[in-house]
Amino acid sequence: MLILLSSLSCFAANKEEPHYLELLDKCLYIEYGTARMEVYIKNKVIRYYEMESYRKGEKLRMEFSAPATEKGRKMLSNETNLWMYLPRTSKVIKLPLKQSFMGSDASNRDLMRIAYKKDYTILKKTAKGNTIIELELKAKDTSVSYNSMILTVDTQTMTPIKQEMYSLSRKLIKTMTFEKSVKVDGIYMPSIYIITDELRKNTTTKLVYSQLKRKNDKPIEFFTLASIRR
Repeated sequence: MLILLSSLSCFAANKEEPHYLELLDKCLYIEYGTARMEVYIKNKVIRYYEMESYRKGEKLRMEFSAPATEKGRKMLSNETNLWMYLPRTSKVIKLPLKQSFMGSDASNRDLMRIAYKKDYTILKKTAKGNTIIELELKAKDTSVSYNSMILTVDTQTMTPIKQEMYSLSRKLIKTMTFEKSVKVDGIYMPSIYIITDELRKNTTTKLVYSQLKRKNDKPIEFFTLASIRR
């Protein structure tokens, strides 16, 4: 559901073409945050989860605190792999990154790995107003979940506004909107993500992030398979 320039004013003053994807990765990079995820069908909440997320570079660890049936569940990912610890059986299983995240409209990759610069190239940039641009992105290889994306960006805050994800046949698969930008250590980032599965139409997933921090003090051992088993 989660990727520094010393000041965004430096970006505004720079006359050169900004590195949009790098800036967006930095906008979305946090090392700690809490989140509540709600899954809706026909505007009615059918399930929810509360989580804590910890990141260190490309490694991310997520711990579930609610509902009670999910408390103690943990997830760990690196650049290419994802594992889940199941407290009831004390087992660790490997999950596909393209699989749905806990039955939501987001995939595991959508929330566990955000890497615009590494995964995509910009094919086209279109101005949509004084401060809004639209970026057409193309995946660098077939391992990426979406072959192409249209990303709408607010250049004043350098935050994403909307992300449309397309299949190889250019069919719209999902739409993600970003809301309520907050400032974290001098850089704006959205705190609400709303994901719609365009193939199903009647489902929506909403994530609300809080207590966001750019840095955490967790040691590297915290992001290991041995650690999530404890």
